[in-house]
Amino acid sequence: MASVIKQALHQRTRPPPLPPSAHLDSRQLYCSAAAHAAAIPACQASMSQFCCPGTLWQPRRLTSCRSIVEKSSSALLMPGAAAAGNSCSGTPTGWHPLDRPLMWKGTEEEAVFRQETPYQLSPSWKLLLLSDGSVTRHLQLMTNERVEVECLEMRDIGDQREGLPPQTAAIQGPLVQRQVLLHIPDPHSSAYVYASSWWSAATVDQYLKDRSQPIWVSLSQGRTELYREILQLELGNCPFLEERFKCEGPFWGRQYLFWHDGKPLTLIYEVFSNQLEQFLGSPRQPGI
Repeated sequence: MASVIKQALHQRTRPPPLPPSAHLDSRQLYCSAAAHAAAIPACQASMSQFCCPGTLWQPRRLTSCRSIVEKSSSALLMPGAAAAGNSCSGTPTGWHPLDRPLMWKGTEEEAVFRQETPYQLSPSWKLLLLSDGSVTRHLQLMTNERVEVECLEMRDIGDQREGLPPQTAAIQGPLVQRQVLLHIPDPHSSAYVYASSWWSAATVDQYLKDRSQPIWVSLSQGRTELYREILQLELGNCPFLEERFKCEGPFWGRQYLFWHDGKPLTLIYEVFSNQLEQFLGSPRQPGI
């Protein structure tokens, strides 16, 4: 009788079988196993009785799948699954907007000329948020360090646009969603910029031949001429980004379109860590 009970308990706690991987697309590979493992604490903090993909659940205990990921030589994103930490993002495709909560959003006109932001932005942060230059390049110049990319995911999401910024309507589907964090080498290895971008699946391979590189590096190597149209600034919070930035929000972010040959190439959503204050000072205009 004891052996029967033991066998039944073993079957209850056994993880569900993984789906067949015969039809995995190359874009459905995680760029690193570390990206998957690093996001697990954010999921644990926000889920008490449910589990992230690959997590084993037991009563009053959440057992992380970190060890499973770290033992794997490469972490695979199964068909239809979201990227690491995405099950906690609250968006259908798993990207991480500043909506927990969103405190302010507006155009460049509203931010600079009407000064409708919660506080007046300092000149250095205006340049960062509204410049048409590359964020990767800005980070390199500020820190004198090489920028490293942590690719959280790059995968086909088809024609699914629910929960995406409305401006993705300008990008011809089916879509590819890419999420990255930008780092500079430091003792804590905290991220300084988060970016999610949406590309047309028909053309993405033409422009992002090396997906481990920042977008700016890939496009500049191809001598691609671009126009950056900044659409919106945002100020808000995101628990996942607080975990990865290793600092509290709210954070400033922006949305912009890259245009090439008169056509929209990609929509990019960027969020900036408050850790950048060590290089730029406070985003709040002094004395105001």
